Amino acid sequence: MITNEIKILRKLNHPEIVKLHEVFELAGQVCLVMDYVEGDKLFTYITRHKVLSERSTAYIMKQIFLILNYLEEQDIIHRDIKPENVLYTKDEKGHLNLKLIDFGLGTFHKKRDIVKKCGTAGYVAPEILNSEAYDFKADLYSAGVIMYICLLGRPAFYGRDYEEVLARNKRGSIRFKGQTWSKLSVEAQDFLEKLLEPSPSSRISISDALNHSWLYKNIPVEDRKDLSECIFK
Repeated sequence: MITNEIKILRKLNHPEIVKLHEVFELAGQVCLVMDYVEGDKLFTYITRHKVLSERSTAYIMKQIFLILNYLEEQDIIHRDIKPENVLYTKDEKGHLNLKLIDFGLGTFHKKRDIVKKCGTAGYVAPEILNSEAYDFKADLYSAGVIMYICLLGRPAFYGRDYEEVLARNKRGSIRFKGQTWSKLSVEAQDFLEKLLEPSPSSRISISDALNHSWLYKNIPVEDRKDLSECIFK
């Protein structure tokens, strides 16, 4: 797993992905020298704020989608996208600057059928749990779960124990209703339903996610440059 993570990290060079600077092998140890991020985990931020506004969530999701777009360009699937694997710092405007970490479960796609089960229950795409072939859209599903939690302040999959959460996750059974859901914009509801589509063939693509009206509605014009660069390059 360590060797695999090193191979992946050596290929990556993106401002919102933790950078590997050096590898040292000692007696019985492998030491990775990586970026120091003076902040906290996105999970802590979401837990502290309970429910985020659509605009605040858009700033988070924009960065996550740009990261996933870059990973797809590099032929890499992360396979464990969750708030615990995203670090953040704040800029002068109070916006979060994200940094994706932990590529221990990452893999190169190589245009092959991948069926290995991995990930974190409550975030993982249903096709992975059902031992079906999967690709980059599996990470998009996990990103959709993060967006769901930010906007609704509750887990996408709930249950009395781990087995019940896993069973709901496996079916892709998500509650798209309730008072908080009804307060979301039509664009946000549409986006979430497309991201959290259980069937990967019907799920939105990363290019369509970057071009979704919800992002453009909630991201100011001056902060859209990187979105346009991805869509039109």
